[in-house]
Amino acid sequence: MPYFRKNKIGKRFITDIFKSLEGSWEIKQVVGAEHAVKFWRDVLHEYTLGNYVEDSYEDEKWGVVTRQRFAHTIKV
Repeated sequence: MPYFRKNKIGKRFITDIFKSLEGSWEIKQVVGAEHAVKFWRDVLHEYTLGNYVEDSYEDEKWGVVTRQRFAHTIKV
């Protein structure tokens, strides 16, 4: 929803989740969802300082998707 996009609520929400759960992450966006691709690139670039991998991937369920992957551990 546009109101939430402008206020970056989703970005803050997912960043909090990343901060609380360590491990390997894989995020996928279906073809045509350019707004979602842009959102995830922005979130991941900021959260990982650009340390993530992006590729095009053939998903069994969704077909060709844009995929981002990264791993991290929680810093105590």
